Amino acid sequence: MASSIPGVAERTLVLGNRVKGQLQDITTNGVKTYSLFAVTGGDVLITGMWGDVTTSITTDGETLNCQVHPTTGGTIVVVTATDLGTTDTVAGGVLGVTASTLTPATSFKLSGQPAHFIATTGQIESVVVTSSANGVVQWYCTYIPLTDGAAVAASVVAPV
Repeated sequence: MASSIPGVAERTLVLGNRVKGQLQDITTNGVKTYSLFAVTGGDVLITGMWGDVTTSITTDGETLNCQVHPTTGGTIVVVTATDLGTTDTVAGGVLGVTASTLTPATSFKLSGQPAHFIATTGQIESVVVTSSANGVVQWYCTYIPLTDGAAVAASVVAPV
């Protein structure tokens, strides 16, 4: 039996609000930190985070991590450095943020338990951990505000 709830409403009820974050263009050499999402107004529960690979990640040893960088306090690594280039992560694939790693997969075949984590006012970032880099990823997340007025939006902070 089909649901009588429209898709957007059903997604919002189950996963929370959806945000299209920054495009992570990692086609230049050097270790860089990319601010993907800006968290404002307090704590949010990230119920899902994923990246659509728009340009293949093919450089041997290419590794990325994901972290929460709050305005106050220390940076918390959510996903440790994950090798995405030794075995190519091709355009059209999806990077799923799971409990401890970025999981490359073909569309809609993510493996592992999706990560849920709390982020507070500050930035959610992805870091190119190795010095050689190529590939482009469009990031998305879903979230539920835990503090009244808390929200997530695409970050406007330039890569460092």
